[in-house]
Amino acid sequence: MRMLWKFLSIVSLTVRVTSLSLENLLLGRRRFVCQSAASTAILLPSSPTPMAALASELPVADSAEEGISRQCRNGALSMEQAIPGAYSQICMAIPIREIPVRLPSSGRSKMEGENVVTLRIEQQVAAAGSTGTAIWNSSLLLKQLLERLVDNEPSLLENKTILELGCGTGLVSMAAAHLGAQQVLATDGNSLVMELAKRNVNANDLSDRVTTQQLQWGMMDAMDLAGRANIVIGADLTYSPGSWRQLAESMETVLSDDGVIIYLSLGHTGFNVNAEVDGFLSVTQQQGLETVQPSSLNWPFQATRENLSTILQKTMLPSDCQVVQSTGGVRVVVLRRRTRRKRL
Repeated sequence: MRMLWKFLSIVSLTVRVTSLSLENLLLGRRRFVCQSAASTAILLPSSPTPMAALASELPVADSAEEGISRQCRNGALSMEQAIPGAYSQICMAIPIREIPVRLPSSGRSKMEGENVVTLRIEQQVAAAGSTGTAIWNSSLLLKQLLERLVDNEPSLLENKTILELGCGTGLVSMAAAHLGAQQVLATDGNSLVMELAKRNVNANDLSDRVTTQQLQWGMMDAMDLAGRANIVIGADLTYSPGSWRQLAESMETVLSDDGVIIYLSLGHTGFNVNAEVDGFLSVTQQQGLETVQPSSLNWPFQATRENLSTILQKTMLPSDCQVVQSTGGVRVVVLRRRTRRKRL
């Protein structure tokens, strides 16, 4: 039944692949500005190109699977559609997806002698209760953001312990390792998801720097990792208000006194990204965390005073902007502890 479902999904999405490819090519011929989370993408067309000429430039896919693979290469974002209890994206039909990690222009990976390394990520079709087994647009955006931050400040992750909450396939955790983190803790509450993340870490030869660990949200379960993380990262974790308090407790507990949290939320159909994030931030304040603004004296990114949402926009391809616009926008917030821990 699973193979039949995948086959039908691929066939049903073939037409969308062709139309999206043409759409992406059209966008590639334009100058663009990708606006903030609450805004829409503004496209400024250059000289028009005849439709027939654009169509002739499109490669013809030999099969539906090849078309999907082409649409999803280089870590491109993809449109999503609602399914019972979750969402689905065309790129989730690829069992092994190759995602590039762009290293800072001023340095090279200690593990690879190139400016781009490719992660091979095993994934499974997302479903209710197991959404973490697939690569989501939000994780691709968080990876892009880390790439840009490290490009601006190459030593940002050096000698740092990074902890990812809700790591899913392990994509962003592994990217952080390639971007210079000394140690990465990839955590998730789902045991099946953690098995998948561990396979991906091992398959990409990163087990010496990325540790996978199952972690249920909440202060008690996080105590084993209390104060361990210099930087806590996470993406698309706040869609359920019922888990906000436990998530905030986990963030506050694992974060070091001088640590920082980078949290990214991407909208979905039926979800208002700003209302969702604002609601979560009100809970984090009750748990001893505070939002840090670029104008603040304790802003942690010395190389830039821009809002991280604005920085992220500058990394997006035109096609990525369109996907983000269709979801209702993306928002990135930075948090720190309000007070230092009491020493016993």
